[in-house]
Amino acid sequence: MADSKRMKLFKELTETVASALESGDTEKWVSPWVQSASFPCNWEGKRYKIMNTMILSISAKKQKFKSRHWITYRKALELGGRVTKGQKSSRIYVWNNREVEKDGKTERVYYFGSHSMFNAQQITWEGGFPKEYEAPPPNKAIKGSHEFEKIHEALDPYLEKHQILLEWGHEKAFYSPGTDMIGLPHIDSFKKGEGYALTAAHEAVHSTGHKYRQDRFKDNFFEKKESYAFEELVAELGAATLLTELGINPVGNKQSVAYLCGWARKLRANPEWLVKAGSQADKALDLISKEENSNERKEKQGTEVLSN
Repeated sequence: MADSKRMKLFKELTETVASALESGDTEKWVSPWVQSASFPCNWEGKRYKIMNTMILSISAKKQKFKSRHWITYRKALELGGRVTKGQKSSRIYVWNNREVEKDGKTERVYYFGSHSMFNAQQITWEGGFPKEYEAPPPNKAIKGSHEFEKIHEALDPYLEKHQILLEWGHEKAFYSPGTDMIGLPHIDSFKKGEGYALTAAHEAVHSTGHKYRQDRFKDNFFEKKESYAFEELVAELGAATLLTELGINPVGNKQSVAYLCGWARKLRANPEWLVKAGSQADKALDLISKEENSNERKEKQGTEVLSN
């Protein structure tokens, strides 16, 4: 029964995202979750996991909300507000847990559930709309070397700590687990700084899957098209989220837009993929932003590569 309910929620979530991907207006799909001005957060300003970021961004775009903040019905009451009559909620999906008694022992059971959320603009507030929930100023166009500096401020400490080689001048972008190297085309060959930053972030997320880090490339990984495709989804979700957090907007990268739009059919065939990929992308970003250095020595062997 629990597995059946979980799969129902997986399918509901996947249908929401897949329908947005198939809408035919790709910029409307991409813009919400890569623009910092519309990056969803809770009433305290804390960001949601990647999966829920996409869901709330889709809802905000569709209903033209300007506020980033999302709140439950109960929390709105606690904060002095009340959901305006006729407003409909947006659902987010979370892993919950509770303790149960089984055979005289207490066990912790984990289950997949959902919560109903309301945008701050769907709530009538005592004393007027809270200033802290107002929409942030629009993200200004990024010019010159700003994107290059921002992405390297984020990636360089991680690359140095884990002794990952970053090399320019290649014909295509790739990550090689065997040599633990990221290869990128020459910097001058990129049309826009956003495209460079997104590509570098994508390959960096791939590098977190190395066997001495998060070990995602196992069990004949390179011989399985499905595993390879899933890893590409992890990398694209992680890269887009990292750029959003850095205030870089990669919406102009048409390759990324087209890439994401190709996932609708696969997501419907594998409803659990979006949840799992979002979770893996979150872990990858946690590792990239981690301050501790790893002292483990890495073996350099093999020739397989992961490329865009």
